[in-house]
Amino acid sequence: MEKNQQDFDFWKWAEQSKPKTLDEKILRDFHGNAPIIDETYKKDLPQLSKTAKVYITTILEKAEDFFRVSVIGGGCSGFQYEFSLENELNEDDIIFSKIPKAVTDSESIKYLRGAEIEWKKEAFSGQMIVTNPGAKMGCGCGSSFMYDFDEFIPTNS
Repeated sequence: MEKNQQDFDFWKWAEQSKPKTLDEKILRDFHGNAPIIDETYKKDLPQLSKTAKVYITTILEKAEDFFRVSVIGGGCSGFQYEFSLENELNEDDIIFSKIPKAVTDSESIKYLRGAEIEWKKEAFSGQMIVTNPGAKMGCGCGSSFMYDFDEFIPTNS
């Protein structure tokens, strides 16, 4: 079966219309009206559990390496956590742990207030688990969540 120019390729359209940034996703989900979130984070920075600190320390290869936590649009529930090891800070990064060094960006921090990041070891593997007070519900995968804008609007501490 030959495709002509007028055939509509749904999958190509879906991929192109996907939001590329967290801001784009939020604006799309809220029909152009982004929720108002307080950006003062003095007391409620994310925390690494003892198990997460030990695990991250063992996987960092160089002194300048650090652990990054990001919140991106996607996943089963609307938002998902992304973890990476990096060695260059961005201008908008917020350091929330010094030993081991852990950072997040100025957009992701809005969705990580009061969160605890834990390393859960299983028989032959393990995974980072985020306990997030702003998550309305999560997915079975553990990395996807729906943010509760109705109940959890961060306020000044």
